[in-house]
Amino acid sequence: EAWGKGYASEVVRGLVRWCRSQQNIHSLVGGVAADNHASIRVLQKNGFQMVKEKGRQDERLFRLIIRRSAGE
Repeated sequence: EAWGKGYASEVVRGLVRWCRSQQNIHSLVGGVAADNHASIRVLQKNGFQMVKEKGRQDERLFRLIIRRSAGE
């Protein structure tokens, strides 16, 4: 019932906003089933970029850099 109503996008957007307000969070990583196109789109809309095509069990890994650490 909840699919397609924007709830996931709203939650991820809020999480990213909160993480940006924290000084000790440098990045977020999310794993999504390779065939879950809606969840992939949610991450992409929120600035996540794919870092690994296949993880465990055909999973795609996405990362969002919140802030660069001194060594990066």
